[in-house]
Amino acid sequence: MARPAVAPHTEPASVPLDVEQVELRQLAGSVEKPSLPVPLSVVGEEKSRGTLTSWGWHPERGGVGLALVRRELTQPGTRLAGNNREFEVTSLPLW
Repeated sequence: MARPAVAPHTEPASVPLDVEQVELRQLAGSVEKPSLPVPLSVVGEEKSRGTLTSWGWHPERGGVGLALVRRELTQPGTRLAGNNREFEVTSLPLW
C-alpha cells in the first residue's frame, strides 16, 4: 500500500513572508475605535501597504496600535494613514 504524499512545511498563508509587525502611535484622526482591520498606506500614496490589526486609546497618550506592514516600512518615523487617521511607526516603549 502506497503512503500518501506529505506536503512540505510552509508558513501560514495569512501572513506573507515580506511583512512584519510594528507598533504605531496615532498622530491624527478620530478617538473612536476603528472597525478592524484597517488598510494602511504610506502618507501621500493610495496603495495599501499594510494593515492595522489592533488599536487602543490612552486618555493621556492618545491612540496606539499594532500593524502588519511591508518590511521596507518598518523604520521608526514612517508615516502611515488609513480610515481618516495618521500613524507613525515607533518602537517600544510607545511613550
